[in-house]
Amino acid sequence: MLKGRRVKGDVKLWVCTSRHVMNQALTYVNMIEAAGGRVFCDTCAVVTWIKRLGVETLMTNSAKTAYYAPTLNNVAVLFSTLEECILRACGEL
Repeated sequence: MLKGRRVKGDVKLWVCTSRHVMNQALTYVNMIEAAGGRVFCDTCAVVTWIKRLGVETLMTNSAKTAYYAPTLNNVAVLFSTLEECILRACGEL
């Protein structure tokens, strides 16, 4: 989905996955990072300090993150599809 696209400068695109999946998908990790995204392994956005990083609104395709982030991270949440998350991150929506 990110091939030929670039994440907008004021957007943080984070992909959270396991170390095993990341190691099996290095081609995709490289594509994500080349587009301006970041891949984090063995963690979840819910257990990060996203509010302290200046994030006010989090868009996610994860029901778990959408449920817990407003309370644990004190941020607004938009729950959406992966495709919409990518399109918004690239400024195409």
